[in-house]
Amino acid sequence: IGLLLGKVVSPIIIGAIFYVLITPVAIGMRVFGRDELRLKMQKRNSHWKDRTDAEQNSTDFKNQF
Repeated sequence: IGLLLGKVVSPIIIGAIFYVLITPVAIGMRVFGRDELRLKMQKRNSHWKDRTDAEQNSTDFKNQF
């Protein structure tokens, strides 16, 4: 009975969490025009992000932990 109940209740709870929490955030981001993944090409030839010289410091890769 527990396995059957888990197979029925679990998708309902997961679906409710998705539609109550994640969907409003996604709609709000679309309304305000946010593009966090930078999927839109905006007057650029590439999706690559330009880096400054300060970001290219090779000592950052040593002793990472």
